[in-house]
Amino acid sequence: IMPNCTKATYYGKGPGLDPTKAQTFQVISGILNELSQLFPDPYMHLGGDEVNSACYQEDAALNQWMQSHGMGANYTLLLQYFVNNVKPIYTSLKKNLVCWSDLVYYSDTVDKETAIVQAWRARGDAISLTKLG
Repeated sequence: IMPNCTKATYYGKGPGLDPTKAQTFQVISGILNELSQLFPDPYMHLGGDEVNSACYQEDAALNQWMQSHGMGANYTLLLQYFVNNVKPIYTSLKKNLVCWSDLVYYSDTVDKETAIVQAWRARGDAISLTKLG
């Protein structure tokens, strides 16, 4: 479920998850199901910030998958794909999304009526998010 990269690091963090593998979403589903049982409140924070696309650039199979799915080398489209495939998982658990502002900028699937979006970049981030709705 991890991309194949060895060189790319980002603030000392690992490579993240590989959205091109179905198993990734099976693991996410299992984790979110377990978390929803432990924490029954209606909100779930799913992060979405500081994704290391440099790692994705190293993974030949991942890039080949992106090409075959019409994404070219646009890693924003890959992140959109990831978010679009995670959304049905948390909505099936009847959870409202809490996320960092990054998620809103690269995904049009964030429900503006129910999501709580945390602005973290700069003062302008909150203003931009407010204008988006």
